[in-house]
Amino acid sequence: MSDQQPGWDPHPVPRDLRGAPGAAHVLGMIAIGLLAVLLAPIAIPVIIWIRLRDRRG
Repeated sequence: MSDQQPGWDPHPVPRDLRGAPGAAHVLGMIAIGLLAVLLAPIAIPVIIWIRLRDRRG
């Protein structure tokens, strides 16, 4: 495979997208954290209620 041009890259990366996977990962983690914080006031009483209901029955 020595017939390739010097500097030839099989996977060229556009300059604007170089940090995109890292940024997407960070944004995803922030979104999951926000969802957890927003849903916790709903989820915690529901979990407690289900456990109390199961204990009674």
